[in-house]
Amino acid sequence: MYSIDGSPVVTFTPANPNEITPNVLFYNSPPLEQGPHQLKVTIFALHSVYLLDYILYTPGEVAASDYFGKREVEAL
Repeated sequence: MYSIDGSPVVTFTPANPNEITPNVLFYNSPPLEQGPHQLKVTIFALHSVYLLDYILYTPGEVAASDYFGKREVEAL
């Protein structure tokens, strides 16, 4: 289950949970305001492996005055 910034939870069910399948979209957030965000991933399967191979971040339009601001990425 996936949720960003406390938004409603989105559930993903893989086509074949016993197989590793790369490049599968698990979650797609709505457009977000500039600033820090928290992505919450909840896994209910016991004794299983969860592999997140990448996160794709696409920035929106940013005002020129904000372009050189501080940027942080934090893994929780």
